[in-house]
Amino acid sequence: MNTHLQIADAPGTPFFRNRESSLRREGAAGLAVRVLRLGWICLVLAIAAPPVLPATQDEEPSEAEAETPSEEDPTEKDPASDVPETVAAPSEEDSYLSTLTGDLRTRYRARATFDETDQDLSQVLRLELGDAARHDVTFSFLGEYDWDLDSRERASSFAQIEDTYDRHINGRLLRANATFHRLGPVERLRVGRQDAPFLAELRFFDGALAETTEWTDWKVLLRAFGGVPAHLYESSPSGDWLYGGGVEITPGEWTWAGLHYARLRDDWLQTTEEDGFFAFEARQRLAEPFELGIRSTAVEGNVRDLRARATYWSTDYGLRADVTYFTLLRTQRRLVTEVDPFSPVLQQENPYDEWRVLLSKTLGEHFTIEGGVWFRELREPSDEGLFNREFRRYYLTPSLVGWPDEGTSLSLTGELWDTDREEIHSVGFDLSQALSDAFEVSFGSEYALYKFDPLLGGEREQVRIFYLRADWDASDSVRFDIALSHERDDQDSYRTLRLGCLWRF
Repeated sequence: MNTHLQIADAPGTPFFRNRESSLRREGAAGLAVRVLRLGWICLVLAIAAPPVLPATQDEEPSEAEAETPSEEDPTEKDPASDVPETVAAPSEEDSYLSTLTGDLRTRYRARATFDETDQDLSQVLRLELGDAARHDVTFSFLGEYDWDLDSRERASSFAQIEDTYDRHINGRLLRANATFHRLGPVERLRVGRQDAPFLAELRFFDGALAETTEWTDWKVLLRAFGGVPAHLYESSPSGDWLYGGGVEITPGEWTWAGLHYARLRDDWLQTTEEDGFFAFEARQRLAEPFELGIRSTAVEGNVRDLRARATYWSTDYGLRADVTYFTLLRTQRRLVTEVDPFSPVLQQENPYDEWRVLLSKTLGEHFTIEGGVWFRELREPSDEGLFNREFRRYYLTPSLVGWPDEGTSLSLTGELWDTDREEIHSVGFDLSQALSDAFEVSFGSEYALYKFDPLLGGEREQVRIFYLRADWDASDSVRFDIALSHERDDQDSYRTLRLGCLWRF
């Protein structure tokens, strides 16, 4: 897997940029924490508050209200007569506020080695207000905070970016925006802090995004955006900016393509980077179960990488196939944060080719077998180094599902890791048991020859993991989970406890 894409999905990955000056970022962090606390208080009050019952009428009904027709044909009865005249239609304000939805995720994590421990608490609050199909304006909010419960020092084995602040509770505002809908030829205009799902490299930015309605039979959609990149762990956005746009077309039900461009400027420490970034993506379904996809990016007009994927999934034959090819064409060096946030830590990444092939077949009612290969080869073998490895992985996983009883599933995984230095054989397994419709436990083990740890900011080798997990759907709106894991690598052993709660409302 492309190391940069893999670890870019970890929002807590330390960038180690301007760490000392990040201590001064009190205003935005404090505001995010206060908003999260306010949201939590409002939710608790909403649950604790007694329900409001409709008022009762003590007055006797009038003679007109008491009269009922004696010989009325029920087939000619007005349906509206069943609705009491005293019940008013809901106001626009009531119907708008009733669209408020969201969830609150709470996570406690305790980690330990033989001589060190670390405890952290985090919460993520998501709020959505308004229905885009009915309302002209909708709102969205996403924020999180982390609390270092035992105030671990930076020298700890568990030190992370949050430890560089001068307080133990730190908040981050991930999304806070308003979207205006149906503004003539502009289908939507979003203002505020937002992400950019159409451009994976652009995580968050503060600014405006405009999207047109779809034109012609090809459903052409134009997009433009601009503002300031939101670097969550940087003290100041001074000197940073971005702008860009793109186009998407859907000429047929099974065909889609998009091209986007972004120009970004990143001013930090004693350097300034400015890069133009292109991303092209297309998908084509050839038949109902068969689809092709391609994605390529370029920096300053030079093609940087290419990803191609073919998938086949047939429920009639119980067959699934997935083939992915990725190539890094140019050496990855220091660029703007959005395009390459990890060079200050990982240094340069040299060109390589990567293949992933997965095949899965259902054999009978309860048995499935899956196998695959994962090849990663450097263009120049001498370029191998930390975070940029060359290896070949082969695996086979037979699984039993719904046997010996409906709630049981068992899978075994045999692996072969082949490198220039050695061959390693490993076995893993997963046993899951549903004790009820709402409660499930699983126990298993897995192995990774190389594992990047975003919390520790390093690469670990020959990692063996044992885990025990349980999930409980307490209700339609509340879900609990617990996970215990023991990890052993070539350097140390780590034990982790995770407790989580998801509350939807």
